[in-house]
Amino acid sequence: MTELILFELLSLPLLFLFIGLVFFFITWSVDRKMTIDHSEKWGYGNFKKFKECFDILEWERDENHPKSYFGKGEEYYQNKIHAGIIMFEKKGMVLLPWSYVKFIFWQRENSLNNKTKGKKIKW
Repeated sequence: MTELILFELLSLPLLFLFIGLVFFFITWSVDRKMTIDHSEKWGYGNFKKFKECFDILEWERDENHPKSYFGKGEEYYQNKIHAGIIMFEKKGMVLLPWSYVKFIFWQRENSLNNKTKGKKIKW
């Protein structure tokens, strides 16, 4: 009897966790596929390597794509972070799953929407 109650209590949170992981890996797989399809060459990378590559380049932002970055000038299509595609010098970077989670949080934090909306303050 107690095992059945314990199973019922644990089954719903585990089901939600499983569904969340399935959605995460579907999203990661789609972004991986898009990066591979839009790059001349591609490889796996981590968040640290992403930040190293990102920080050495100059970027333009577009208000129509608040989470995106595009290379400046002639490098507009060679370097981009847009619609799940991460590309540096026409080479796609597919982030490993844990790094992809860090990237999502970094992208939300650096979104143009965050810079144009009101900032939270302490009273």
